[in-house]
Amino acid sequence: MIEACERIKDILATQENKKIKDSDVARAIGLTPNGLGQCKFKNRMPYKEILKFLQKKKISINLFFFNQDPRDVEEATQRYKILRIYIANASAGGGAINQNIKYNEIIIDNDLINRFNIKNCEALSVIGDSMDPLINNESIVFCDKMEKSIKNGKVYAINTIDGVFVKECFLQGELLKLKSINKEYPPLFFNLKDIFIIGRIRAVINKIF
Repeated sequence: MIEACERIKDILATQENKKIKDSDVARAIGLTPNGLGQCKFKNRMPYKEILKFLQKKKISINLFFFNQDPRDVEEATQRYKILRIYIANASAGGGAINQNIKYNEIIIDNDLINRFNIKNCEALSVIGDSMDPLINNESIVFCDKMEKSIKNGKVYAINTIDGVFVKECFLQGELLKLKSINKEYPPLFFNLKDIFIIGRIRAVINKIF
């Protein structure tokens, strides 16, 4: 903690033409002088406050805490991409209505992203067996939200008045036909004005039972 204070003093000294004191450090990171003194006494790092300070000053966390040149980690950082995976289910079966759309984040290697062309995708969990064997129950699909123009025979995530579906889609005049691969499920038809195209399904991670 003492070392961290000295580093913050060095940062502040480049911007202020005066001797930097502990009270200046406390003010810079949003603590009282007494609060900073307690942190130093207990050797407790106020990470939240320091991280906000570094973000404001546009200083690398790696450089501050580990004295590591940001360029050394740039290549490794660029190797990965963070995608959203929505907790709410889409339906590959009898329909699923999602009341609260929440999501987590997953980190995926860029090699996989490029191989499967899912750069602009977000992930969505799927329930039901109507798309077997292409998409199994409880699998994860990657939906390209940039591609909303229907190409007949391609698989899309479609938001309808009956819920969100993942189906093969076919345009038929003013109607959109949602076709299941599992022949036990009949096709669904919706007026184009009653649906919203979330995006085209680019890839799937199937769960093997």
